[in-house]
Amino acid sequence: MTFRFSAIASAGVCIWLMVLSGAVAYAAETAGETSSLSGQETTPSGLKTATLSGDHVTAAAGEADTRPGDSGWNNDNTGGEPPSQWGALLRSFIMPGWGHYYVDSDNWRRGQYHLGAEVALIAAYFGISRHANVIENNMYTHARAYSGVDIQKHGRAFELAVGSHLSLSAHNDFQERTRNLDRLFPDDPDYRWEWESDEKRQEYRDLRSRRDDLDQQLPTLGAIMVVNRVLSGISAFNRARDYVNTDASVYVAPGPERRGFRATLAIPF
Repeated sequence: MTFRFSAIASAGVCIWLMVLSGAVAYAAETAGETSSLSGQETTPSGLKTATLSGDHVTAAAGEADTRPGDSGWNNDNTGGEPPSQWGALLRSFIMPGWGHYYVDSDNWRRGQYHLGAEVALIAAYFGISRHANVIENNMYTHARAYSGVDIQKHGRAFELAVGSHLSLSAHNDFQERTRNLDRLFPDDPDYRWEWESDEKRQEYRDLRSRRDDLDQQLPTLGAIMVVNRVLSGISAFNRARDYVNTDASVYVAPGPERRGFRATLAIPF
């Protein structure tokens, strides 16, 4: 386990180094085509800043760094600051559509679609769950009325047995003949049943089948809710990213003891 963890960690570090190296190489190549930073003279008090935007490079000396993401964004939801990509993602995971509203409260139609879908899914989930409970109660009442046993006291195996045989004695006799002794039920009043007719037994089976079909739909609705949150989060994350300055920046400063210079590459992501 330790070896596998170390190998995975090492692979992750290597991938990040490869990405960083590629970004530095691209920035250096672009800077070399449009501007020669190494030929510029630096002073202890001066600071040369190069900002890469596509294939264009501009250099400024002695200017203060500009904050990445300062694109003039103005939104009351973010206090006038550019929206946080991760904040939009987290809000969408909590409630689909909230992240879009957080990014731009004046234009969040995509978020409204995700929010509407979430409301519909929640309503469907509770509606199906309530309907399943009603059918289950009807099944319990039907079994007590026409077979004389309270199946609510026992587990699912007993529910299936009551629907498969007309009486407890018929069930136990079948299990003994098929050598399934572990499926026998004790012959006492709490387990003893006997259907008035095979028609009533079939009605019980139909009620149980309808309840099970509804219960099986609930996990599917839950999975769709998760997918809706993921899609909403990705969309809100991308929209927030559109308002953040994604230009790569190279900051150049004098090196130790005024020998050469030191470059710092900043890549917002």
